[in-house]
Amino acid sequence: MANKSIGLLTIAFGADLRGFDRAMKKAQRNINKFGTSLQRTGETLTRNITLPVIGLGAAAIKMASDFEETDAKFRTVFSSIEQQALATAKTFEKSFGLSSKAAKQMLGDTGDLLVGFGFTEQEALNLSKQVNELAVDLASFTNFSGGAEGASLALTKALLGERESVKSLGIAITEADLKKFAEDQGLVFKELDRVAKANLTFQLAAKQSSKAIGDYARTSGSFANQTRQLTAQFTNLAVEIGTMLLPVAQKILTWARDFLDNIRKMNPELKQNILNFTLLAAAIGPLLSISGSLLKTFSKLFSRSGLIVMGLAAIVAGFLYVRDNYEAFKERLSDWTWWRNTLVEAAADIVEILGGRFAQYLGLDDSIRDFKVDAPKYVHEFSSFADAIKN
Repeated sequence: MANKSIGLLTIAFGADLRGFDRAMKKAQRNINKFGTSLQRTGETLTRNITLPVIGLGAAAIKMASDFEETDAKFRTVFSSIEQQALATAKTFEKSFGLSSKAAKQMLGDTGDLLVGFGFTEQEALNLSKQVNELAVDLASFTNFSGGAEGASLALTKALLGERESVKSLGIAITEADLKKFAEDQGLVFKELDRVAKANLTFQLAAKQSSKAIGDYARTSGSFANQTRQLTAQFTNLAVEIGTMLLPVAQKILTWARDFLDNIRKMNPELKQNILNFTLLAAAIGPLLSISGSLLKTFSKLFSRSGLIVMGLAAIVAGFLYVRDNYEAFKERLSDWTWWRNTLVEAAADIVEILGGRFAQYLGLDDSIRDFKVDAPKYVHEFSSFADAIKN
């Protein structure tokens, strides 16, 4: 009787345990399912929102940095008449649908060359304004492939004597043409200085471009000019956002410089230990990933013990590969330039993949790649991973 009671108790207790076990497994499956869903949501948000935002932020910072340099040059070129020059640039920007950066760059570049040619800053500003207004009209009239900036450069070169480039704008000026034009105005060409010849060249160019003058105002509603205006507005917005982000970026750069400076000041033994640890940490991830992939691939073909052996073999092969290529790893992982270029290229590829044609149209990937710097030539190259497996 006692044995029978004990048997019933055992059966009941075992049944209860099995029920508990099933409940625990169900709870575990639900938790795993929720965790997987949460992970996928996080990956989706990261891929579709976080990474594009980072890419756009980086591009905006780059554009703001470029604008800072352009603005600094513009103010330097017209330092004695800075406020007048700023007002001229603002009017030029609004009248011809340009970005603030483009307006200052065109006026500043032309003005810089003219000042170096002998013009006063006031004379350079006046002629630069006329030259660039004509450049915008010519670019609109001829649909010049180089845009207003290219037309501006061609006209500026013509003022300085390089007249071949303006032929693409429908302007042909020879030395004989200039002499004849000077005579028509009662001037002796050989007595003119460089400043007078530059002004004379512009007057003749404007005369030959009479049909183009005012073309932008007449066709500002065209699709091409509307597209240019939209691009200019987008550039201004990007510069504004980038300007807001620049202080944060500068703090990060300052921290990075201080961090690298502190590393450089460390004693050689500590540097070597940090490098060894970094190489080991960098190798663990790929090794575990390779091992996991091998285990998954052959899980249905081999026993559990066989999978363990294969996984260990993969890890050993990976460590052998790191050992055989230690100097190559050391060269690259200890070089901040390699890290920087790798991260920048990865960010550009991600933006290019996720942004598609829109990102390519805006040049976001190229803007990010502009952050890359020249890398040194590495002495040690990586050997074949097959040799590590063979060993």
